[in-house]
Amino acid sequence: MGCRRSRAFYATTSVENTEVLRFENTWNVHKIPFQELEAICRRSTTASFDKILSMLMSTFNLSIPLDLFEKSSITHGEFLSFFIMLGKGTNKEKNLALWYMFDSNFDRNLEKSDFKKLLKTIIRPSVEVTVKYYVNKMSSNLMSAWYQQLTERIESLEIRLLKHFLGENESISLENYMVKCEEMPLGMICSISALRTQLEHTQVIPTRFANPFKTMKVTKLTS
Repeated sequence: MGCRRSRAFYATTSVENTEVLRFENTWNVHKIPFQELEAICRRSTTASFDKILSMLMSTFNLSIPLDLFEKSSITHGEFLSFFIMLGKGTNKEKNLALWYMFDSNFDRNLEKSDFKKLLKTIIRPSVEVTVKYYVNKMSSNLMSAWYQQLTERIESLEIRLLKHFLGENESISLENYMVKCEEMPLGMICSISALRTQLEHTQVIPTRFANPFKTMKVTKLTS
């Protein structure tokens, strides 16, 4: 029954997600092995996204809009993960590539704080690149509302995925990470469209419940 629910989760994609995915597919990035894309993205951490994008387009004959990252506020790591997830490759290969973005010393273990960074690095670009660009170009009220909905749920999905992968633990091993990646639907974190689907199915956690101690009044005890 669990497998059927997982398949159903990704079986139907929203109209908005389908429209954006169709737009992404016109770039032909999905036809290029992500390892080749990653190699160029890693050449320089100081070059502008525009320069790296021009190199990608000329090397692989891609059709990405030149101004795709013009209004984007993503980091270099998010830029890199964006192309890892969009490129051609198996889920296992991509999951490993995303892991080693943060396990640079090959410790095969990530602390909770580093894994939080991993989740943020993959979730934000799934919304803040293509969707943001598409909304600005299309001037659609429907797409604008969808974009707003997704951005409001980013933090809640980070919390949800952190719970899925770490549970109550303060770290996670590479082995457990790979096992958790196989557990659907939450384990599907190497696909941009799948992350958007997860965001659509995520409920926003009110701030007052996300950290109850922030709003708790402290009463001074008197003898």
